[in-house]
Amino acid sequence: MRKFKIYLLSAFSVFLFANAFSQTVDEVIEKYAEAIGGRTAVTAVKSVKTIGSMSMMGMDFPYTMCASFPDKSFLEVNIQGMVMKQGCDGTTGWALNPMTGSQVPEKVDDETANSFKPRGRTYSVLLTYKEDGAAVELTGKDSVNGAEVFKIKYTGPDKNTEYFYISAETAYLIKVDKKVNTMGKTIRSETTYSNFKKTGDIMMPYLMEVKTSESRMGSQSIIVD
Repeated sequence: MRKFKIYLLSAFSVFLFANAFSQTVDEVIEKYAEAIGGRTAVTAVKSVKTIGSMSMMGMDFPYTMCASFPDKSFLEVNIQGMVMKQGCDGTTGWALNPMTGSQVPEKVDDETANSFKPRGRTYSVLLTYKEDGAAVELTGKDSVNGAEVFKIKYTGPDKNTEYFYISAETAYLIKVDKKVNTMGKTIRSETTYSNFKKTGDIMMPYLMEVKTSESRMGSQSIIVD
């Protein structure tokens, strides 16, 4: 009987721990939402226009980015006088790349169009994971550039996984690590966020550092003006 009670208590403890852990991941997400302006204010933003520059290989390229929630986007980048454009209406993607001799927009394949769709999001998928049919899991704590962070594993409706790192001190999202399938290859993409500034009612990162495996151009900095 004593052994049975011990097993029962152990099982009950595991049950309580599992539920507390589940609640904790939602608490971390809500603290993040509150830190950047509050869920109501953040999710009210349905369109964003960003102007800045992309820096890579010692050169700066001015860009304009327009996003319309959840999956419509337009990107224009000036590459030494040549203007590259990409867009997505939520279903079809297109691109105009003068460096390849293209003078008119051309439809891209479905894989490329799908890679354009996340650009349309004006706020993180963490805030809509339940409605989207995704799953989140708090995998513990980690460190990013010396800062203690909560590490959240996000599994999307497509079963692809991403890892979100939320600062334990500020509750800002400071890193996203994910794998992207493109042209038959799986590429790891790592983005860190910093230089947060209040824009309207929302705290936004004005500097993003992007590192992509197998990239010949090295890391890329995206600076918001």
